[in-house]
Amino acid sequence: MNFLARREHTKKELRVKLSRYDYDECDINAAIVELEDDNLQSDSRFVEDYVRHKKISGYGPAYIKQQLQARGIDSDTAATAVLLEDDDANSWDMVLFKLWNKKYKDMLMTPQLKAKAMRFLLSRGFDIDSIYKLLNNG
Repeated sequence: MNFLARREHTKKELRVKLSRYDYDECDINAAIVELEDDNLQSDSRFVEDYVRHKKISGYGPAYIKQQLQARGIDSDTAATAVLLEDDDANSWDMVLFKLWNKKYKDMLMTPQLKAKAMRFLLSRGFDIDSIYKLLNNG
């Protein structure tokens, strides 16, 4: 219960944390089911919060999907959550543009710096087509 007081956790994260304390696997599963029944643990709530937080922090859809899958969220749910978060007011292209302006706004774009920027933006989870579009227009 204390784990959930600070932030949302997935079932997988809770299972890993509780297994560190040498609890029986049956007890861990029962506790997770009880937390879920009491609406104290919700993977869908975790996904919504996680996607929103990472998007605000300047991460792209590919990075977020990969991180969600590492936390035990299935790939279909992760992909759907990323697609649902793509609203007009704060689209992924807008997030990419804001990140670009924050990091490279006043720099002279040499080919070396352009390549470095592309690697950085790819590592943040943005797709190559969006990055090319930004670099060629901006």
